[in-house]
Amino acid sequence: MTTQFVYGAAKGASGKVYTFSGTATDDTEFTLQSNTSTSGVNQAGSLNIGQLAEGDSITHFSVTASGHTPLYAYLEDPNGRVAMPITSLGKANINQTGCMVALPQPVRMINGFTIKVLTTDATAGKEKVGVSLYGPGPMSKDVFTATIANGTAASFVSVKTGLPVGQALSGQTVNGAVVSGGATANMAAALSFPFVILQSSSGSSKAALALQNGDAFGVKSQDIASVRIDQNDAMEVFGKA
Repeated sequence: MTTQFVYGAAKGASGKVYTFSGTATDDTEFTLQSNTSTSGVNQAGSLNIGQLAEGDSITHFSVTASGHTPLYAYLEDPNGRVAMPITSLGKANINQTGCMVALPQPVRMINGFTIKVLTTDATAGKEKVGVSLYGPGPMSKDVFTATIANGTAASFVSVKTGLPVGQALSGQTVNGAVVSGGATANMAAALSFPFVILQSSSGSSKAALALQNGDAFGVKSQDIASVRIDQNDAMEVFGKA
């Protein structure tokens, strides 16, 4: 299994900055914690964000990895739900390291909050896409992945429930997305269409989400206006034959 080193930086409403780092195994979700040996910051090590920043509200965040841009990163609440996607992802070098940007909404930290990250293998033929959707409601946030298939549409499923978007977020309204190809070097050859499509059961498109090349430019959130998710909606990416 391949690994990457992952870094995170967050800012609270208090003005404090919190740093995190650690080694992630590709294609295995990883809990990112504080690490005094690499951050150079005077804070306790081996703590989750809920312990380190308890009582503070996190307003800004960025997560970056040493090999390729993560597929996703999010704050998980003590109940195991997606509390907020992290909306700035990048590759750790001088040009592409993601900037700390404002979260869609501040998230108040209590003990039990964690940072979850997924990095991915960069081998051709294993191209994956991560999509984080979020909206104003407390249940309107989830994270999805799909693996690009040659000549067919690959459907996204929730990393929490394994359900397609229509079942995972049924009745919720979303207004933003984060779309990362992770190992983006092979994406152009693998895709027949450079967007992730959110569509209804009738086949009409509700949103087109641009697949961003995080290794070259970083990944940022996309404003998709307000989209209501219905039970039979699907989200797909299209592979080249």
